[in-house]
Amino acid sequence: MFLLHKNWFKSGVPGATDGMFLHVHGAPIVTIGAGDRDIPHQIDEYVEVEELEETTEIYRTAALHFLAVGNE
Repeated sequence: MFLLHKNWFKSGVPGATDGMFLHVHGAPIVTIGAGDRDIPHQIDEYVEVEELEETTEIYRTAALHFLAVGNE
């Protein structure tokens, strides 16, 4: 599946997500979203419009891919 021309990297996120609990039980997870991973839920939190657009494209592409599985 093609998702933008980006250099993706493996990394953790500060804080907790449901993914942390799912991973412990063997579920593969991906945490993704717009914005700087070091500033969420802080005073003056913001997201660049370009990052929001990129994230929207990733979600759209992933949804279309998974909805098409078995419908080729």
